[in-house]
Amino acid sequence: MKKVMLSLLIIGSLLLICTVILLFNQLAFINNSYHASGNVINFRINYKMNSKGEKIRFYHPIVKYTDKNGHAAYFLSTEGRINPQYELGQEVDVLYTSNHAEIKTFHAIWLVIVFMAMIGIVPIIIALIYFGCIYIKNKRINRLIHKGRCLETIIQSIEVKMFFRFRWLCSYVIYSKNADNNYPDIKQVFKSGSFWFNPKPYIKNETISVYIDESNPRRYYMDTRFISAVK
Repeated sequence: MKKVMLSLLIIGSLLLICTVILLFNQLAFINNSYHASGNVINFRINYKMNSKGEKIRFYHPIVKYTDKNGHAAYFLSTEGRINPQYELGQEVDVLYTSNHAEIKTFHAIWLVIVFMAMIGIVPIIIALIYFGCIYIKNKRINRLIHKGRCLETIIQSIEVKMFFRFRWLCSYVIYSKNADNNYPDIKQVFKSGSFWFNPKPYIKNETISVYIDESNPRRYYMDTRFISAVK
């Protein structure tokens, strides 16, 4: 799981880097561009397949405008819609440079950047939440190890937990019961964290240590660090 989250963090960071590059390029285009009025003279129809395998039409406006030198210029807008956004002959605001032009709308200028920023931020947030939870969990575990009471427990079973009935997506959990004669009143069953592999081959003893919070025995940590170290 850590590898998956680390991959999400890297992918999200790369997407945000690309977003920043696109942002600076777009800002440079806006700062260096000229403003003109243009007219929609035609549409180019592009076809894309939807999830059902059906062809969907997208209408991209072809715009004519007059540049600062009085020359007529044409460009195909990158913004395509299922239904034409403009009517033939409709006047539109145009931003242009010597090698690029675009209709001056939020969608045409900023939509790609906003979309990339969103799909870059989401995996980063997911990964940061995961690593934040791991940090808090490890901090709690360290406190239990150093300040809690250690119990020797007997391993009862190792059980498999499947997710959504997918056999290939399963985890293993160790269950144990208190065997410490000094604390006979503690009768609860202890549960380990999840393993993405079968820990049974790495367990050499019938007992396993559990650290409990003496003020609240339901707060505990089953010490499975030796399994992770061997694995």
